[in-house]
Amino acid sequence: MTTGDVNIPFLVHFEMNGSNQLITTTSPLGNQTGNLLNVELTSTRNSGTSQTVTITLGASNNLSFTDASWTYLDVDASEDGGFFGNNPAADFDNWQDKIVVDNSQAAVAMTSVNTSYTQVTGNQVQGINDNNVPNNSSNGNVNVTLTGTMNQIVYTYGPGSEDGLEQNQRVGLSNITIASVNTVPEPGATAMLSVLTVLACLGECWRKLGAEARVSHQDPSP
Repeated sequence: MTTGDVNIPFLVHFEMNGSNQLITTTSPLGNQTGNLLNVELTSTRNSGTSQTVTITLGASNNLSFTDASWTYLDVDASEDGGFFGNNPAADFDNWQDKIVVDNSQAAVAMTSVNTSYTQVTGNQVQGINDNNVPNNSSNGNVNVTLTGTMNQIVYTYGPGSEDGLEQNQRVGLSNITIASVNTVPEPGATAMLSVLTVLACLGECWRKLGAEARVSHQDPSP
């Protein structure tokens, strides 16, 4: 039985909905540095384009964990300056980020760092106003907590309801902190690794991609 900070890799699986290219990078975003995981949908996206991200702990299905928290980075929206507000379906001609966190296993709580930039409704958040957040700003960050015991974290990232789809869109994911890890070394046996925090090095440790996702380590422009 140990107590303290332990680094454990998460396994990240991407499933693309709609034909599109997925770009992943680890560059600084949301005024944070370190082992980040940034995911981008390119400018060829459409209203049906999204990605479902499933995160599990380690390579084993026998691990579950309790109480998870992390931060989404650089959730925002951008208007091109031409027709703002004239078309309610495309108020943000360039892009509008939207994230929906699955709440089937644990209760979800989301908090905007700056409510002038993001709007939280239940288990989802999207960029609001014409606010293209710089990479060195935390205004577009959103803190998330899942309370309960779970064996995976699932969220979907895609365009908001007022996205005009003219440019690519991108958000980042910070390290994930969890309260405890439940291990099942063999069938019928249970054990608990008690930790204060388990930090997931997402930027370096993800390694599994969905069959439809094409990956490029290019630094996106927005």
